[in-house]
Amino acid sequence: MPGPWGPWRSCVEDLVRDIGEAGIEAPLAEHVAEAPAAPGPYVAVCVFVAALPRTRAYHHERGVPADVSRRTLADLGLNMAFHRRRRGRGGVEVPQWLTRHFRGELYQLGRLQFERL
Repeated sequence: MPGPWGPWRSCVEDLVRDIGEAGIEAPLAEHVAEAPAAPGPYVAVCVFVAALPRTRAYHHERGVPADVSRRTLADLGLNMAFHRRRRGRGGVEVPQWLTRHFRGELYQLGRLQFERL
């Protein structure tokens, strides 16, 4: 996709490419640094939101219960709230950590998070 959405699209594609494969790093930090500054500190948030349909479909295909999927992906909002309290501005504290949530590698089960190996 040409225009300003091009870098975001490639970032989303990199994030969900090989979804479910453990140990593959999505280069989110590099993409965020290269992306247009239009949404300011929300570049990574936009990428995660754009990846939601693919991640939710992956969870559904694998039989991940809806409440586990919801709690796992809700970590984005928790991270945003933490960032605002700590930094006084919007965004996410460590976008790279959240890539595991959106790639089907990390799940919130009860009060704990578990990472697939």
